[in-house]
Amino acid sequence: MCTGKFLTIKKTLLIICFLFCYCFTFADLEDNDYIKIADDFFNMCDYDKAITEYTNALKEDKSEIIYTSRGKAKFQAENYKSALNDFLSSIEIKETETAYIELGKTELLLKNYENAITAFSNALTFKENAYTYALRGEVYFELKEYNKAIEDFSKALELTPSAYLYALRGQTYQILKDFKLAEQDYTKAISMEESEFYYKLRAKIYDLTEQKKLEELDRAKIFMINEKFNDAIISYTLALGQEETADIYELRGNAKYKNLDFAGAIDDYNKALNLSKHNPDLYIKIADIQNSELSKYNDALENYIKASKIKKDKDIYLKIADMQDKTKNYLDAVDSYTKALKIEFDVENFAKKMEVLFKLKNYLKVVNETNSILKKYQDYSLYQNLAFAKYQLKNYKEALKYYTKALELNETSDAYAQRAEIEEIFKNFISATSDYTKAIDLEKQNNDFHSRQILKNLYLKRWNLYKNSGFEALAKAEEGNIKIVTSRSLTGSAILDFTKALEMKEMEPARLNRAKARIVIKDYKGALTDYKKLCEIRADATYYMGLGQTYFFLEEYDNAIKNLTKSIEIKQNPDVYVLRGQIKETLKDYEGALTDYNNAILLEPKRSYYLVRSKLYDKLLSPDYAKADMGNIRFILKNYRGALEDYTESLDIQEHADVYALRGKTEEIMGNYINALTDYIKAIEMDKSDNYCKLRDNLYNKMDDGQKLGFNLCYFEKLIMESNNY
Repeated sequence: MCTGKFLTIKKTLLIICFLFCYCFTFADLEDNDYIKIADDFFNMCDYDKAITEYTNALKEDKSEIIYTSRGKAKFQAENYKSALNDFLSSIEIKETETAYIELGKTELLLKNYENAITAFSNALTFKENAYTYALRGEVYFELKEYNKAIEDFSKALELTPSAYLYALRGQTYQILKDFKLAEQDYTKAISMEESEFYYKLRAKIYDLTEQKKLEELDRAKIFMINEKFNDAIISYTLALGQEETADIYELRGNAKYKNLDFAGAIDDYNKALNLSKHNPDLYIKIADIQNSELSKYNDALENYIKASKIKKDKDIYLKIADMQDKTKNYLDAVDSYTKALKIEFDVENFAKKMEVLFKLKNYLKVVNETNSILKKYQDYSLYQNLAFAKYQLKNYKEALKYYTKALELNETSDAYAQRAEIEEIFKNFISATSDYTKAIDLEKQNNDFHSRQILKNLYLKRWNLYKNSGFEALAKAEEGNIKIVTSRSLTGSAILDFTKALEMKEMEPARLNRAKARIVIKDYKGALTDYKKLCEIRADATYYMGLGQTYFFLEEYDNAIKNLTKSIEIKQNPDVYVLRGQIKETLKDYEGALTDYNNAILLEPKRSYYLVRSKLYDKLLSPDYAKADMGNIRFILKNYRGALEDYTESLDIQEHADVYALRGKTEEIMGNYINALTDYIKAIEMDKSDNYCKLRDNLYNKMDDGQKLGFNLCYFEKLIMESNNY
């Protein structure tokens, strides 16, 4: 956020504003190729080349539009006097609003204030424009004609409300010691954009007017924005020392919750309830903590019910239903889901209601309600629930049909496994085997204890199918799979099962699983034999990856790299790139390792990949990029403030275009659009990349008129700061 006239700031950019204010309307000049080329250079912040091409364009057509465009490029290149001449030349050919606005900006920067006022006034004869009024107000401010400045700021705000402009007018009122109007403007700015800067401005007013409680509340808000929760709690406590109100207790409770003091948060919410007994949000906040943090479901249910008596709200009923489900009050949960869905229907919560009905074994009700919904909504969960209900009612033909429909909409391991069971009933063993295999493959993508238990059950079901179908080799291999997912201590026994299965019949899955199991018990030579055999059978990326990994464990690095490269040639895999990179790093081929880590991140930006690359950067004495990668890790974790700090620290060490872009994206997510645009433009200056231009343009298009106005005004604040000793 631009910090305005009253806070000392470092001048960081001279090129922000005009990039988003230009409007090239060359309908009559489409044949002039120089213009198109110049526009491209301008958009890429390459102003010297843009000036050259606009100059070439002027040789073919002395157009006021081209003079104006070249003037803008010269301004961006900080050639202000020459820019001034171009704007005057444009006006001599044809007076336009745009030329007068650009002339006024340049005169303002050159401190020709009366000329600037004249130019902006001429621009306003074409049409009333908030930006032009605000700029003329800036000139009056510089001339210390504060009442006229306020008049122009007010006209601008009537046309385009802007948080930044409210703050600017508030600062002007503050100079005139009209603290009440200044406070009102800062409050309006805060209502439009919760910025630390605006809270600081208002806190200063409260300090000047000795409103201690309000000052502490704003200080607390600033601490909350910066995630300094202990400090926020202190400020809220000081505010409560001035006056005890429900709102302040609630705010302090919020800070305590953020600080993980759950008991303290509940205590403050209860104190707030003593002062405001009919606030459903307080009951909900208490219940949310009891549910999510303390697992006190009955207490949470009681408070959610209290909230529902004050406010009939879908979300409250859903919370009640969830607690009733957790406390096994299933009939009540069905009733609460029904109330919520009557207020507003959605498929997800309808499916949750059906899950409760399954617990009640009320399958007919599931069938009837789901059939009525299917007339309007098509969702895989509806078909899957309907299929399960039909299965429980022993209507297997219908169940099979609905599982198939569910899988057409979304493939899930549950649906495949349940359809496989029905195929078994119909003695369609090949189809059942296929479905169990698909269920297993999907479940393998998850790597947690619950998934391992599911996998074990799926393997058992497929083993039973193999056994009953007389597939002894497959059944024996499946016994090995079951042991692998059951316990690491059974790995040796699993290897024996895979070996017996392979003695009966050569099977790639069994050999692959034996190779993996041998890696676990560090039988690398045995694993090597299996992977070599697999590669002879078929050129598969997974097999070459395993072979390369095994050579790595045997410290045969050249062979490891050779086979990992073959794997990548067949199919790119980020894990393989990282493994090959680590081997190259071991061999001190740091450039090759960095390339591999970069390729892995391009394929999948995972935290672990950034961490590996960050450590390499540290080894290469590149703390700037090492710190940037730590920012990337925090970004993935959605710790945006931490990411912002890391990117800033990286840029303090060494400026890089890509790090500016990363910091800009973080600022954008945090809602700090002015800072984000500043960073995107800095990235463009350093690297003329279309990607950076897209980031800049997409953000600017996302901003509303008030935000754009604030951004453009902030630009001039930074320009004027250098010539005034604020």
